[in-house]
Amino acid sequence: AWRNYETRWQSIPSSKEKLTFRSIPWPLLSPPSKPQSITLAGVTYFLLSPLHSGNQSNKERIKEALRRWHPDRFRRLMSRVPEEEKAAVEEGVGAVARFLNELLSRQ
Repeated sequence: AWRNYETRWQSIPSSKEKLTFRSIPWPLLSPPSKPQSITLAGVTYFLLSPLHSGNQSNKERIKEALRRWHPDRFRRLMSRVPEEEKAAVEEGVGAVARFLNELLSRQ
């Protein structure tokens, strides 16, 4: 799951594909079907798993994820999100960013 997540994120900046809620690689073990499926526990389990990124501290992992998921940074991708998907994507991105900030404050 981690390898797929990272591979997908590496391809997004150079791609011209539309980004839908379901096509975005969310930081979760299983893709969410709606924004409410994104939970603090799910994001924590995925990002802080001991099965990947052993060379990074938890704090480094969280900061790296925040660079990707911060709403101001994610905004550059929003032009590729269809209008009917924008509200769900913005809600999901906001939830991930809040959870990451909460995790960072615990470190």
